[in-house]
Amino acid sequence: STFPEYQTIIFNVDAIRGGNKLKFAIIVFHELMHLKGHLAFEAEEREFENKEGKIKVDVDVSVLRRGLAVKSAQKHREYAQEKHEHFRGLEEAVVSYFEKNFVQEILSLPIFEKEKEQLTSIGAADLKQKIAESKKINSEDVYWVGESKEDYAEFSYPHHRKVFNLLINEIKKKFPDKYNSPDEVALEFLRSKFNGKLRDIAELVEKTFGDLSFRVLGIMNDDENSAINVLEYLRAALRNKNSKERGKYVKE
Repeated sequence: STFPEYQTIIFNVDAIRGGNKLKFAIIVFHELMHLKGHLAFEAEEREFENKEGKIKVDVDVSVLRRGLAVKSAQKHREYAQEKHEHFRGLEEAVVSYFEKNFVQEILSLPIFEKEKEQLTSIGAADLKQKIAESKKINSEDVYWVGESKEDYAEFSYPHHRKVFNLLINEIKKKFPDKYNSPDEVALEFLRSKFNGKLRDIAELVEKTFGDLSFRVLGIMNDDENSAINVLEYLRAALRNKNSKERGKYVKE
């Protein structure tokens, strides 16, 4: 778990110590991506009465932005029902996407020479396929296998990555003169994650999927079901927008 406000990552040593080096490297990469993202705090002075009945002033500091995720302002947090967070799921989707892309660079390091040799063997490829069929997951999401179908590791947030892959592929189609590949679109989201500017990616999403689509994307949290629901919405919104544009073209 990562706590950007304390610039801290906490690891479960029982799960990490003496275990899989590659899995640990992937986890470190994932959490560092969260840790080094855009970070903004909100600070408010508050008066309170101490035990002696004297009025004191304290400063309440809380996280307002971390990476792509946006938290509600303090004035809303006074009421539990108004406390909220947006784009948590998009933050995880972007980090997971680059986590998956980065694994080959990790495996190219000399320290992982044995792991790379083992993972590129025919036996490992066969086992990956068996695991994927047994667990009903994508074989490309399995980045490490041991000696049995129960001993494996997969990339995080597969459903969130489906949402992100839909975003970057459709934006690439919408703006073919601006982007040469979906990876270039992905870099736009990565820039926003680090510079804290959401307007650019908001415009890309809404011009591709229609009005309010970026707000709906913001509803996606780190839960699997929320990613599935947002994916269905974006697909429907895309069909609806394309249908309207085709109708307008025919009319003209």
